[in-house]
Amino acid sequence: MNTILSFFNIEFQKSERSTTHFRLLEIPDVARINVIRSMDHMEQIKLALSSKRIERYMKVVNNKKSGYCEVRYTGSEGCIATSTDLLLCYGNHEPENPAMITRELKPWMNEELTVLENTVNLFERYRNAFPYEECRLVIHLKLPVNVKAILETPIYKHCTCVVFKKGKITKEDLDAVMDTAHNDRDIEMEDTGFPINYDHENVS
Repeated sequence: MNTILSFFNIEFQKSERSTTHFRLLEIPDVARINVIRSMDHMEQIKLALSSKRIERYMKVVNNKKSGYCEVRYTGSEGCIATSTDLLLCYGNHEPENPAMITRELKPWMNEELTVLENTVNLFERYRNAFPYEECRLVIHLKLPVNVKAILETPIYKHCTCVVFKKGKITKEDLDAVMDTAHNDRDIEMEDTGFPINYDHENVS
């Protein structure tokens, strides 16, 4: 809840008025870890965005992998979600009610990079602070998407399942996907058109 964040005078917050609130980074480690763990997931993300020092400290707090991460990429936006909640969204066409959108994610973004590159940045910062057990990558194909470029990213390399959704996938792109296929990564098609009579040595 926001009351937890407001109770502690986090280092990055500056106020002209005096305060007797505790500074989160000045209390003992055990107490600090307990405070952060008592926050919900979104509060912890906001805290991680507040400073690099806090972000690094999240690795200590979340020292065990847990849960599920989903990265959604459409060509014009990239989002990170859990199995139940949309957490972060970056790009040109953001959903109506994303939990955190582009303007709030500036500490993890670089305006000179592409949407895909910033989606990778978002993913890397998120997974370092909040390690997960499984990652699902969902690629929407309604808009032009550079599939081969996605296959070169850490998102693809760390995902346990890749889903192609809507639109159509070309034989060339599907070949590139199948060339990298292995037993630890599922490949799924949801309402996606693909070449008739497609065959590949890695297709079982």
